[in-house]
Amino acid sequence: MITTERIGRNLAITLEGVDEPFIVPPLAGNAGVQITETYIGGTGGIGTAADLAAALMMAVDGGVEDEDAHRWVPRPEAERTTYNRIGNELSQAEAEDVMSVAFFWQTALGDDGVRLFLEGGGGAMGALRALSALKARSSTLNRRELIPAAAAHPTDRKPKSRKKK
Repeated sequence: MITTERIGRNLAITLEGVDEPFIVPPLAGNAGVQITETYIGGTGGIGTAADLAAALMMAVDGGVEDEDAHRWVPRPEAERTTYNRIGNELSQAEAEDVMSVAFFWQTALGDDGVRLFLEGGGGAMGALRALSALKARSSTLNRRELIPAAAAHPTDRKPKSRKKK
């Protein structure tokens, strides 16, 4: 069983039978958007397993901006303390659950993503439940981005002509 708790800005993920919780720092918003796009794309057959692994590494340990590539990348190996600990202490199923909790927390869903994943029973079913909400949320956010863009340039629209009767 997994439980979570906020400690300051961090998320502490506790797995039953493991002495110390896994501490996950929050990602920068742009990095969160990138891992969300990577995860959603990966579930739709776009991207690679390496892309998804990098997104999960960043979800648990944070990332650094690669200014040359204009992308966020996982921290160097020596700084991936939570990811390495997960790989060394947990079974594959446990590791996927802990990383999924961290991932959904790092998205626009935040604590609601964690709740949905855990209420869905974790694993594939929990991920499906949280992913459905994430896709809906991402779609809503994408629509909102279009509105300010159109409103920012009102002179680009032709004024309606009025005909006098």
